Amino acid sequence: MNENINNITGKRLKELRESAGLTMQEEADVLNKTFNLQITRGMMSRWESGKAQPSNIFLSAYARYHNMDLNYIIGLTDVKKNLEEKYTLEEVSIENNINERESNLLEKFRALPEARKLKIEARIEAEYDIVMENEQESRQKA
Repeated sequence: MNENINNITGKRLKELRESAGLTMQEEADVLNKTFNLQITRGMMSRWESGKAQPSNIFLSAYARYHNMDLNYIIGLTDVKKNLEEKYTLEEVSIENNINERESNLLEKFRALPEARKLKIEARIEAEYDIVMENEQESRQKA
């Protein structure tokens, strides 16, 4: 996703507002009343046009009011989820470009007790360090 984060967030704020059938002023009024905020129509206009980024407080209120996952609103994912919905491993894999092999390993890892996870993490870190050290030595020799 190469699009400017302000533009992505702004488009999604506008999309959610319009799907709720609200004008900017109506939405500002309801958010102000519900969450004790001081949002103006002008602020919303700047956010929706991508000219400014809303604060975390506003984004949190917006997500709660529209019952929408904040990750979608701010452009970290293109998967629309309600706040209480969980992402499936397949959805996470697609969003993070995890291939099937990596996805299978992740599933197995998650099923392990915490103590075993810590041992595996230590082994991976040690192996990674060895590989990086060997690569650095190879580059220095070349």
